[in-house]
Amino acid sequence: METFSERRAKEQEALQQEKIEAQERRDSYMSCLLDLTYPVSSDGTRLDVSGYRQIIAYHLVRCGWRMDREKRLIKSRKVNARGVYVDANEWVDINMPDDPLANIANMTMAEINDLPPGLKAEAMQRITGEVLPELPENPGWKVETRIKITDDSIEPDDDFEWT
Repeated sequence: METFSERRAKEQEALQQEKIEAQERRDSYMSCLLDLTYPVSSDGTRLDVSGYRQIIAYHLVRCGWRMDREKRLIKSRKVNARGVYVDANEWVDINMPDDPLANIANMTMAEINDLPPGLKAEAMQRITGEVLPELPENPGWKVETRIKITDDSIEPDDDFEWT
């Protein structure tokens, strides 16, 4: 028969193991949340699952999802561009640099001109040191009003008798 101190030691060990597993689930949940930030399908379609990612991550962790960093093929890289969501990202090969302009010193002007507009502006800012002006004000819609006045009857000609 086991003694009180042996039973207490087993309970403490079980409690400690439960805490370790709970921490692992929390870490996995957070990793899964980050991986569900604008996921991209095989055809390149970017999805906004921000309204569902907590539910999806919770479900996947309970199903046994755990990140295996050694099998990871892609990583998230922050998009620093004007006019995009604050949490905007792009999914790139795991071996790509975290900074898309890391090799700016070796880039030609033709390569810089071929960059997307946001990266091109940031590259020019890094090269020249000048802070670019903010985005121009959105002028909004402009509609030219046209009113045509005629002597035509406004009633439709549909053989309907209005009473």
